[in-house]
Amino acid sequence: MHGPMGSGKTSAVHLLASHHGATLLEMDATILTLQSPSSSSLERPFLACFTAALHLQPAVICIKHIERLFPKTLDGPAAHRIADFVNALHSLRM
Repeated sequence: MHGPMGSGKTSAVHLLASHHGATLLEMDATILTLQSPSSSSLERPFLACFTAALHLQPAVICIKHIERLFPKTLDGPAAHRIADFVNALHSLRM
């Protein structure tokens, strides 16, 4: 989901998870980028979250401010973040 700040995106995700009896896991990209602004070390937190979601099924993952991880221009750090995200997803293949 995307939309203007305050439009209810997070509330909708909480409602969706609650309605379906799912565990809600939240990540905040603002914190992730502050901890690792230019290095390729985001695979670990993504993998931890995705693994937790697998074990806690049904689960919903909400990544707040994801646009901070994947900006429109793919400079070096952004390209590494995309690779980390995809690598974490690939490592979960069952």
